[in-house]
Amino acid sequence: MNYELQDQLRFVGQHQAKMEGGDDEEAGKAKEKLEEYHRKSVCFSARYKAGLALGLNPEDIEDDMEDWFEECRKVVDLPTTKQGPGKVQVGTGIEVPVTYDFRIWRELTEDGDEYETVPIPENIKRQDLLRNDLAYLLHRVVKKETRREIAKLLGIAICDLLVHEFQIGTELSRDELETAYTSKKGEMAIKLKIGLLLGYSRLEILEDEIEYAATTPFSVGTRLSKEELLEIYNSDLPKDKRRIAGDFLGYFKCEMFTDDHPVISTFSGARFLSFILSKLRGKNE
Repeated sequence: MNYELQDQLRFVGQHQAKMEGGDDEEAGKAKEKLEEYHRKSVCFSARYKAGLALGLNPEDIEDDMEDWFEECRKVVDLPTTKQGPGKVQVGTGIEVPVTYDFRIWRELTEDGDEYETVPIPENIKRQDLLRNDLAYLLHRVVKKETRREIAKLLGIAICDLLVHEFQIGTELSRDELETAYTSKKGEMAIKLKIGLLLGYSRLEILEDEIEYAATTPFSVGTRLSKEELLEIYNSDLPKDKRRIAGDFLGYFKCEMFTDDHPVISTFSGARFLSFILSKLRGKNE
């Protein structure tokens, strides 16, 4: 969590404790401080927490969040780079390290010249704080509509948000479940639960996932477990889909042709190596 966000939340907690456990004077000052945090803290999570500490209804707080979201949109739209002080020669567009966090790079302009493009650290910092802030708030607000607005600001796809809604027990329509089913994030167990609720068979769900796995780089991997891959591999699904499962399981396919027809044998890595070595030894003898 961002340090500034941590500090703001901690300060709210400290003032809440003073308001609830201090003498009248201390409690009064702490309440005033909480009211200030609720009105204008730089962190929206701290505003929300301060409102709860003051005894406000969470739904009432969220009903009045549109002004907060407008502030968020302004931060999201802040530029993170600007034109540097001078031109550089065309063709030297390599990235040059500036600090641990930021880089200078080259940007080609319409007239063919290249200008230095430099980061705006203060804007990048504000956007980083906002992302951490909203990610924290997303898991604490009570209204589904509020979570959807926060997800938009964070760039979270609706299908991924609906998976989260399903996990926390939000009642979803069939259309929403269908949308959640298309998410490629989250655990495979969640997709299976959603798919079964929609009336798909277990094998249909596994087939859908292996089709997606076939479209992604092999290095990315798959969220299918070894047991699920074996289930696909040993099923009566089309051979091309079973072969994909075999690839992920680390199997090697070796085709051995006889005079009449090809015989297809599939080996694990160790067995395949043993087979090749035995053939080489046979040739040498």
